[in-house]
Amino acid sequence: MNPRGSFSSSWASLHADDVCFEEWSIWAAQYKHTTTPEQMEEMFAAIAEQGITRVNVNVFTNGILYAESPVARIYNVTIGDDRLSWAVESARRHGLTLYAWMEYGQGVEHGSVPTNPFALSADANDWLLYNIRDGEKVYLSEEIPHGIIYMDPTLGEVGDFLAALSGDLSERYDVAGIQLDDHFGAFAGYDKLDAMSPEYKYSLMKSVAEKIRNSVHSNGKLFSYSPPRLGWCKPYLFVDWAKWYFQGVVDDLVPQYYRRDAELVRQDLEEDLPEVDSWEMGLLAGLRLTGSCCPEDTDPEEIASMIQIAHDFGLKGVSFWFVDAIMDGGFTSFLRRVEKYRPASLGDLISHQDIINTISRFVEEDRLPHLLFYGPPGSGKTSTILACARQLYPGKQFHSMVMELNASDDRGIDVVRNRILSFASTKTIFRSGLKLIILDEADAMTSDAQNALRRVIEKFTDNVRFCLICNYLSKIIPALQSRCTRFRFGPVSPDQMLPRLSHIIQEENVQITEGGVRAIMDLATGDMRKALNILQSCTMAFPEVDEDSVYTCVGAPTPSDISNLITWMLNESFSIALESILSVSMWPRERWSPSPLKLNITQTFNSTSDSEITVLKTSKGLALADILTQVHSYSHRIEFPARVRIQLLKKLSQIEEHVASGGNEKLQLSALVAAFQVNTTLALP
Repeated sequence: MNPRGSFSSSWASLHADDVCFEEWSIWAAQYKHTTTPEQMEEMFAAIAEQGITRVNVNVFTNGILYAESPVARIYNVTIGDDRLSWAVESARRHGLTLYAWMEYGQGVEHGSVPTNPFALSADANDWLLYNIRDGEKVYLSEEIPHGIIYMDPTLGEVGDFLAALSGDLSERYDVAGIQLDDHFGAFAGYDKLDAMSPEYKYSLMKSVAEKIRNSVHSNGKLFSYSPPRLGWCKPYLFVDWAKWYFQGVVDDLVPQYYRRDAELVRQDLEEDLPEVDSWEMGLLAGLRLTGSCCPEDTDPEEIASMIQIAHDFGLKGVSFWFVDAIMDGGFTSFLRRVEKYRPASLGDLISHQDIINTISRFVEEDRLPHLLFYGPPGSGKTSTILACARQLYPGKQFHSMVMELNASDDRGIDVVRNRILSFASTKTIFRSGLKLIILDEADAMTSDAQNALRRVIEKFTDNVRFCLICNYLSKIIPALQSRCTRFRFGPVSPDQMLPRLSHIIQEENVQITEGGVRAIMDLATGDMRKALNILQSCTMAFPEVDEDSVYTCVGAPTPSDISNLITWMLNESFSIALESILSVSMWPRERWSPSPLKLNITQTFNSTSDSEITVLKTSKGLALADILTQVHSYSHRIEFPARVRIQLLKKLSQIEEHVASGGNEKLQLSALVAAFQVNTTLALP
């Protein structure tokens, strides 16, 4: 049985709604796919194709360094191919952020001790941890069977070596930072360390980490740490990574939640949250796709749920273990197509050319004002400012110069006083110039938060620019509106949407009919995000996407349903029309086949109109709000007298308001039928 069979499905198996991360990361181990420059390039191209934005490439493992370093040679570290230089070139070509990952920074594989020069040298210097059992050295921990032997963190020379090597690599190579992983700690199971107090071991590991951080920071790079979950890390490694982050010991955290069950990941995050005073850290959740001492891959549906859970907890992103799932497993994508095909530059945007031209001039002339983007969902507001930000802050500068918040989640005054104020008031040591704060869905912010934000904008205008994004301009207080340059984004036109949708369909090799494309565009109503989400859902549910499958997947009434519904309301009696909409399941399909839209003003309304609408609603599970939307559109196609059309549209708006306010659906459905029948009597001669 193929152990990677679970990855043979299309990316749609990983559909996770409303997921927008700042970073999508992956680990690239030195097992294969990296042994030649050509393989490295192929791997990075595949990673970039999936929409991954960051790669952690392994450079120090089992006592072998895959990079050039004079420091490593001093300590008898075996120097392999300079794969880090290959990775730097490939990452630059594909626009990916790169971290040099030291997988076994504090240890080497046990089996390599007799032949590995670095292990032999460490053993000779008495750097290695061991227990004495029956008069013999035993290097492996009896409490944590991991097959790795570790250097003793209590020795100053060990910390000096790790700091010197990290500093050397961060200086010599164009990387965003250096990453240590879960093989870094004061491991339980060694007599020497077990005899020490937990407090001392916490202090000890913090001291070693600070040495590494200082060395990396001296070269303007970041110190990243990828530990186990906090509940395991504290008693077994004596590392409190949550405190480390808030104390500035580490810059970047990627805890490993390697589970095959999404609910266990949720439980892990819930257990870790009380240990963190506020979930303000830029944290990525490490998720296991394949490998890591487990013969079975994680089910794609579970990964999709984990991604959604990470988003729900407000994490900065996720990091996948590991790249073999892409290269070997046919695991074709991790991102929704909304994110995968989000425009990367201002030139990639497909609509609102006048706005794009104005923003481009602001960027080129280095005079970007505070911005306020408003308009309906899916019209390109967020894509525009993100493309602008990536043009202003290319590569690794983006993450230190841009803060992106979704104000619908983080909308209270405390967020303004803490997170936003802290970011706006500090200058980065890595780059001069203005920072950028993006507040998406700013219309969900409380009035107090908006007033506090006004004061922050006034005070720190020399250091930061704000971009507020909202759907409803009326919900932004005038004081904020007056401080921003406003741009209205209208719905994307069908002529603009169709080429981009066709391109994605071709790239993803989706089997779809012209009717299916037309149905998606009709339902999207100018919302590009909605169009891609509908396409995503349909390709997951149907081998070929046609008009019927689109409406079935979305749960919206088909054009023929609405055609019949309006015909019933116009030409049947009230009671029959209402019942039909609610309970047509007892009728054969032919009973509500498409009929021409025709107003028979000589009709006496005594046939079976009321019952036909009830069944249609019940059997197809249609929501009255969806029916109202489509009825409104179709009502404009009927040749009503002007006074009849005005009264009917007024009544439809009242019914829609009542439904949105939580009114009884059956009562409002009765009002809908009544509205048509009362107003059509006005059209009688």
